[in-house]
Amino acid sequence: MSLPMLDKYLQAFLQTLAMVGVSAVIAIALGLSLALVLTVTASGGLYPKPRLNRALSITVNTFRAIPFIILLIAMLPFTRLLVGTTLGTWAAIVPLSANLVPFFARIAQVSLNDVDPGLVEAA
Repeated sequence: MSLPMLDKYLQAFLQTLAMVGVSAVIAIALGLSLALVLTVTASGGLYPKPRLNRALSITVNTFRAIPFIILLIAMLPFTRLLVGTTLGTWAAIVPLSANLVPFFARIAQVSLNDVDPGLVEAA
């Protein structure tokens, strides 16, 4: 393998790490926040708000059902508005994060629902 090709592979590898890393941080921050709101506003939560909980739950389920390639294309205008381009590493982070947030939110919500209610009251 030639040295210029090795440089291109290294650059692509670092760009992939940047996309995954930044998207993961965004997904964890927004997904955990969304999971907390979903857990707290549930019918047995600390501040029950059934309408808000239902609306957020429908939104999460809808975004989880959309295939990534369709979400990627649908988010092109928003990505261009946010990043200024639809090509490149930073432009890929926007739809990737939007795809990861609902999945992480649902996983975190299920985990938060498994916490013993007595432990929540004690805190």
